[in-house]
Amino acid sequence: MLAVLMGREGLPEGRAQLKEAGIPAYIFPESAARALAALHWHRKWTERPVEDPENFSVDRREVELILDRVQAAGRTQLTEVEALKVFKAYGVPTIPYRVAHSQEEAIEVAAELGYPVVLKIISPDIVHKTDTGGVRVDLRSLEEVFEAYRSIVDTVRELHPHVRVEGVLVESFLKGGREAIIGMSTDPRFGPVLMFGLGGVYVEALKDVAFRVQPVTKADADEMIRSIRGFPLLEGVRGEAGSDLDALAEVIQRVSQLVGDHDRIVELDLNPFLSFPEGGMALDARVTIGEEKSVYQRPEGR
Repeated sequence: MLAVLMGREGLPEGRAQLKEAGIPAYIFPESAARALAALHWHRKWTERPVEDPENFSVDRREVELILDRVQAAGRTQLTEVEALKVFKAYGVPTIPYRVAHSQEEAIEVAAELGYPVVLKIISPDIVHKTDTGGVRVDLRSLEEVFEAYRSIVDTVRELHPHVRVEGVLVESFLKGGREAIIGMSTDPRFGPVLMFGLGGVYVEALKDVAFRVQPVTKADADEMIRSIRGFPLLEGVRGEAGSDLDALAEVIQRVSQLVGDHDRIVELDLNPFLSFPEGGMALDARVTIGEEKSVYQRPEGR
């Protein structure tokens, strides 16, 4: 029971009597409504079934070796190839790709993967490849691949003469599906915080994202997906097939396990993660490492 007292006289006395009786009293109905809403959501939270995080079969050792090499090189940012290998080791489906070190090799790889393809610069000194002219998409012939390789390397070296160029990443070019973003950042008090939202303009302009503290269970992941305003787009609108929500939830849980297993990972994202009616695939990946965090405690066994 909550009380609302409104008037010009007797409010302090009436509120004092209600307080003595153990009844919360408010001056405005809006305050009482917010309090009721908080009580409602708190009850829903406490009534949730207790659920342990899923423990997937992963290649933890492979990730440790990659992080060791990056740290030994004095870097904090993984290259995209290294980041894709990290996610693949934890069962996250990734776009088919190969590394090319010359124009001729890029053509061979493109033929093996099948057209169209995407070319991206590989450099431990570049985080945002698009901003440096390091990406070309929807390449449909060997001539386009040949020219794109030269253009990417020349543009990057012209803008940033001192960066290290380790080759070009050749990926399959996919259309369709729904772009999502799955990420993590480290809060100084709570530790790893997982994030989910729709990719592209939805995350950049609308900030339509949901957060949960690691570890994330299946119920947590489902709630994250369903709580964003753009969820109807994932369900499918105007006859479009919806996204594979179970596959999205599993990727969120696998990312949760990844950051829980490796304290050196302080930030990461899959952007975009392309979601289809069946399954999905990470098209781009970013991982940042730092010092291991010890300001928070994880549940036993995690």
